[in-house]
Amino acid sequence: MGRESEPAKPERQMGSLYSFSKDHVLKKHVDKIDISNGLAWSLDNQTMFYIDSLPRKVFAFDFDVTDGNISNQRTAIDFNTSTVEELGYPDGMCIDVEGKLWVACYNAGKVIRFDPETAKQLQAVNFPAKRITSCCFGGPNYDELYVTCGKTGLTDDEFSNQQPLAGSIFKVTGLGVHGSSAPAYVDN
Repeated sequence: MGRESEPAKPERQMGSLYSFSKDHVLKKHVDKIDISNGLAWSLDNQTMFYIDSLPRKVFAFDFDVTDGNISNQRTAIDFNTSTVEELGYPDGMCIDVEGKLWVACYNAGKVIRFDPETAKQLQAVNFPAKRITSCCFGGPNYDELYVTCGKTGLTDDEFSNQQPLAGSIFKVTGLGVHGSSAPAYVDN
């Protein structure tokens, strides 16, 4: 990501997407990234989902779990089918055990559950803060969705009178779905 003079306004296309192998090899896969964000893998580890926020897209790549290579980049979810006011910018994300993506919607005050095969919106959770940044499942049964949000860039008046919970971490229960533990990097 390039230098950011204010939230969500960096120098454009200055970032790259890299991988780091178990053999300690750093490899560039994609360049000209604006704001690199969410990563998730399909349940069978054959598809990697990746967010570049400013183009407002969730990309899908074929993923080779044996060597970490990605190929066949395509758009899984295009936020440009709606306005910035409605969907905001895709930011962090996670995946549930049904293979559906939960995407934090920066500047829209929500997390949306999408079917990555059809891009259909399945469920939305709204929050009393606009700058939703990420989400992950947790709790003993991974049935609690933890959601972070930002405060940076709000004026004192916006924070005090419109979004006093900006910067909070929210816990959402009763969603009817759950996630699983995050994959761990193991260094040999």
